[in-house]
Amino acid sequence: PKRGLLDPWREWLKEQRESGNYNASRIWREMVARGFTGSETIVRDAVAKWRKGWNPPVTTAVRLPSVSRVSRWLMPWRITRDEENYASRFISLMCEKEPELKIAQQLALEFYRILKTQNKSQLSSWFTRVHESGSAEFRRVAAGMEADAAAICEAISSHWSNGVVEGHVNRLKMLKRQMYGRAGFELLRQRVMSPLA
Repeated sequence: PKRGLLDPWREWLKEQRESGNYNASRIWREMVARGFTGSETIVRDAVAKWRKGWNPPVTTAVRLPSVSRVSRWLMPWRITRDEENYASRFISLMCEKEPELKIAQQLALEFYRILKTQNKSQLSSWFTRVHESGSAEFRRVAAGMEADAAAICEAISSHWSNGVVEGHVNRLKMLKRQMYGRAGFELLRQRVMSPLA
C-alpha cells in the first residue's frame, strides 16, 4: 500500500533527488500542496533510501598561514627549508591575486639591498619609486623616512649601531617589570649590575 501511494510521484521525486533536494519534510509539504494524501513517514523513508547512496562532498579545512609568517615569506631568505615549496607557491599565488603585494615585495627587497650594499645614493631613487608605486601604506612609510633621510643615510653608511644599547634598555625594563612591588632598590641594583661586572 505505501508503494502504491508513491507510484504516481516517482518522476517528480526523481527530479527532486537529481536537483539535490534531500529534505524530506520540505518534499512532503510540496507533495501535500500538490494533492498527496500519504503521511510524512512514507516520504521520509523514501528519501532515507536516497541518502544511503548519497555521499556529500568532503571538504577539507585548509589552514592558512598567519600574517606574520606570510610577511616573513615575502623576504625569500627568511623561508626555512621545510616550508620552501609551500611558501613560494603561496606567495606567487598571493602576488597574482594582489599585484600591489608584488610591488610591495619588490620595494622591500630593493630597500634591503640598499642597506646591505650600503649604497645611500640609491635611496632617493627608491623614494621616487615608492611614490610612483601607488601603495598608500608604502608612501606613508616613505614620507616618514624622507623626513628623517639624513639619519637613514648615516645609518646606511655608518658601521656604528645602537643595537647593544637598545638590548640593555630592554633588559632593564624586563628586570623592572619582574621586580615591581617585590624588592627594594638595592636588589634591583644588584640584578642590573651583576651581568655587567
